Amino acid sequence: MTEKLYWNDAYAKEFSAKITKINGNEVVLDKTLFYPTGGGQPNDTGKIICNGSEYRVVDVKSNDDEIIHVLDKNLDAHVGDTVNGVIDWDRRYKLMRLHSAIHLIDGILENKYKSSMITGGQIYEDRARIDIDMQELNKEKAEELISEANKVAKEGHEIQARFIPRDEALKIEGLARTETGTELIKKLAVKALESTDLRLYPKEVTNKLTENLAKLNGVDKESVILSHGADQMIELILKMFEGNAKIFLHNPTYSYYRIAAINHGLTVITDEYINETSLNMKSIQENSPDLVFVCNPNNPTGHIIPKEQIKELLENRNLVLVLDETYAEISGVTNNDLLNDYDNLIILRTFSKAYGLAGLRIG
Repeated sequence: MTEKLYWNDAYAKEFSAKITKINGNEVVLDKTLFYPTGGGQPNDTGKIICNGSEYRVVDVKSNDDEIIHVLDKNLDAHVGDTVNGVIDWDRRYKLMRLHSAIHLIDGILENKYKSSMITGGQIYEDRARIDIDMQELNKEKAEELISEANKVAKEGHEIQARFIPRDEALKIEGLARTETGTELIKKLAVKALESTDLRLYPKEVTNKLTENLAKLNGVDKESVILSHGADQMIELILKMFEGNAKIFLHNPTYSYYRIAAINHGLTVITDEYINETSLNMKSIQENSPDLVFVCNPNNPTGHIIPKEQIKELLENRNLVLVLDETYAEISGVTNNDLLNDYDNLIILRTFSKAYGLAGLRIG
């Protein structure tokens, strides 16, 4: 079990810990300040120093009660050795400010526009995104919201973090700020606070959930694989293609595809969409990729690729198409019916958008 030092002091920058597990370039410590990726928040980066050698921490993952630190090279050390850890504070502080800004905007939405709900969000190194379900959202309201948020930010309110018991949490109005998650959070998440931590990744063995998701989506149970969020599934798919494989991406699209592909050693080929509803089939054919990622509806443009084009691309059995349907429930568009006809199709789904349950980390 890893003690999460970041919960108690978000401003701490350095720490000492002992190694409890080593697996190549992955190391588990008895305590850490490095925050793992989760719930729309990127992981910390930085370095650890062990036995006089320095290692860059390039990724941080959570697995049950353990925090796994992924290093830039294999760790030359043994279980029980002491390491010193230093987080990249400039990066952490940017993420903290962006995270606070999201909550600030959410608070203004709650107080001023009672009918608005949060449907998703994501923090990046240089920006953050928040998805809002709001009646008659227009440029004027958006500018008003930005102006109000800046005004409150300039007032310099203190931000406090504290742990509260279940009974007290239940009394907080607006504890859940997503439409689908409001009732579920009362029945599931809040009740579970005393016995489990929803920030931790769940077990892989989830037969009941797999069966229900298969029924909901009209597919065979054998076609459903669960992961710790859709991002982990992206990582798993790319890991299968590590080496000399080529991946094709359209521009613009979800930026994490490219980042993850580079991290796994794939050659990234990019080209523009022909138009808002047309894939660049000519460029795909000329570049002969092993893997094609298509976000449908696309993030960030929201446009949808017709099913006939999807089928045309799938006829090329020499490539695997990963169709990211993160916003399928919101758009009402899915290609689940193609799974039985094409064994080179993978469809990604998530609970973090329409269901508003990013903290459960299920994809």
